[in-house]
Amino acid sequence: MYSEESIIDLVRNGTVISISGSNKIVRISDELVVKFGRTVHKAEAESMRLIRQKTFVKVPEVISVFESSGRTYITMKYIKGNTLDKIWNNISIIKKMDILHQLKRYLFQIRRIKSNIPNDQCIGPWFPQEGINHFENMEDIVEWLNQMIFACKSWNVWNMGNSKFEVGTTLVFTHQDIHMKNLLVDENSKLWILDWEFSGYYPHYFEYSSTRFNKSESFIWNTLAPLTSGYYPKEFKMLENIRKLVMHT
Repeated sequence: MYSEESIIDLVRNGTVISISGSNKIVRISDELVVKFGRTVHKAEAESMRLIRQKTFVKVPEVISVFESSGRTYITMKYIKGNTLDKIWNNISIIKKMDILHQLKRYLFQIRRIKSNIPNDQCIGPWFPQEGINHFENMEDIVEWLNQMIFACKSWNVWNMGNSKFEVGTTLVFTHQDIHMKNLLVDENSKLWILDWEFSGYYPHYFEYSSTRFNKSESFIWNTLAPLTSGYYPKEFKMLENIRKLVMHT
């Protein structure tokens, strides 16, 4: 096990795998990578550990989590393979269907993890960039969404008539950032889900909506990938109206 100081030293000389804003993923050895940055949170590591504990979904194993100088460092196992965005156009339709089938099975397992209490902080494409941390239950989330509908109507960015969100029975665990760069196929053709930054307990239509939001250049992907978590086109259109307002306020 590396010490916190040694991990920070190794990160400085490691191989950068990806950069997203101020956050980076750096490979520090043959077997380990570190995700770190000022907007990386311990909750992401907690989500990954929860999924590994409660499901058979393939998620990188978290080795350590710590904070230093305003940054959070998540050390995890390195997975050999390719993200979907690099191989999708070169694989057969049969292989594509197999990947989508694996994803559907994974999301079925993930969505069986339920809670009446939301995350400490709700983040994602439908919320302000800084997130919202005052929700205590599903009713609070739905009330906020319906308040945003009223605001959309006031700013003339609402095109869904009298539609409103209804309170469901419970919140379901949601990745909320399913797209090709966050899905990796390993050397045994098994699918892995990466980047759990936006994950947490949300209404059941959030996974479908966020996957539709994360469009690719592939017609097959854009058509079928959202369906791996159900079919909620009305709720997606409503959330899209809210997102447009959030982006401009």
